[in-house]
Amino acid sequence: MKGLSTNMAVLAEAAPKAAPASLWRNRTFMSIWLGHTISVIGDGFHSVALGLWVLQTTGSSTAMASIMAVRAIIGVTMGAVAGTVVDRSDRRRIMINMDIVRFSLVLLVAWLFARGGTSFFVVMALSGLISLSSQFFSPALSSSMVNIVGKESLQQASAFQQMTSTLAQVIGPFLAGMVVGLWGGWVALLIDAGTFLVSLIFIMAGGQFASPKVDKERRSFWGDFKEGIAFIRKHPLARGIVAFAPLTNFFGNALGGVLLPVILVKVWHASAFQFGMAEAAFPLGFAMGAGLFMAFAAKLKRRGLWMFGTMFAASALMTVIPLLPSATPAIPVYVVSGLFLAFPNVFFSVTMQQEVPTEVQGRVFGTMMSLLSIAAPLAFIVAGPLADIFSPVAVAVVFGFGLIATCGVGLFVAPALRNYN
Repeated sequence: MKGLSTNMAVLAEAAPKAAPASLWRNRTFMSIWLGHTISVIGDGFHSVALGLWVLQTTGSSTAMASIMAVRAIIGVTMGAVAGTVVDRSDRRRIMINMDIVRFSLVLLVAWLFARGGTSFFVVMALSGLISLSSQFFSPALSSSMVNIVGKESLQQASAFQQMTSTLAQVIGPFLAGMVVGLWGGWVALLIDAGTFLVSLIFIMAGGQFASPKVDKERRSFWGDFKEGIAFIRKHPLARGIVAFAPLTNFFGNALGGVLLPVILVKVWHASAFQFGMAEAAFPLGFAMGAGLFMAFAAKLKRRGLWMFGTMFAASALMTVIPLLPSATPAIPVYVVSGLFLAFPNVFFSVTMQQEVPTEVQGRVFGTMMSLLSIAAPLAFIVAGPLADIFSPVAVAVVFGFGLIATCGVGLFVAPALRNYN
């Protein structure tokens, strides 16, 4: 249930073939992949525990939206900065440090949940810090892949990581729903903290890998920062994505991040297990869609039109979900909408990772994530209070039609994407 910008951080290239045997002998890749996959499972525990705690403790859609808005604001303001720092630093060291930070912060939140009486504003501040550390980890990981596996294995390694990360997003919420229902949110958060510790250990066990050399005397930080923006301005596909995706993410983030979870808890009175199933359903569909893309990518023609067609289909399904009577029939619709949305996300990811030089990937991807997320804080700020004032179902349907309309806008404002073949 995430927007396009949220997925860019974890998406990588898709390939029609499975990972070759040589990848299995790459100790660095396999170690980092395994640790990261486990931490993605932990993210699902965090999402379910935090979402249920906020909605059940405060009963407020605005409170839920506030958490999401803080995360989104950090993404908008820090994405490009973090990407530039990554391009000028030891990427492995950044990944290690950010896992230490995230382990410590999530462990603190787990302790606060366990002792009870936790302040909502303290949890919101800690959630923001966790999001900030992730802003540095994600571009450090994605921009390191070519240095770890080499250009000849990049496509296969990225496809393998794409599939397993998405499956981890299914496993995490599914297990988290059971854990929260049986033992409480603090246990789920304790597990999440442990996954960052595991990720840290595996990164260290994987050994050293190269980071691009930067002449810091010749290039200033601001010069590197502007180079990422200049690349996006000159690249027609990047310009096309930035032209309409922020508006798409405005409606998509409001639906997936606030309105649909609120409907699950406050309208359908979903159990912790059902909440976890709903959180897992979307990435399950996404994994299925990515698999179909990998299987048929070589045969697809006029990919730009396929991209917009699948976006229309996913938007229509997300508009239907609020009108369903309960969580039970909604979960399969979540799956199918995730399947359709996989295509444009993988398309964006494949195209940009192929065309952006590795030495500037951190700042370009970080800047794009910031630009794509720029409307997300406003989406959360608007959607949460509206759902408290009016029926969350009615508000969700309105936002769903807005999502459909923005797909139509994209057909006209992004000709480079529409005509991509």
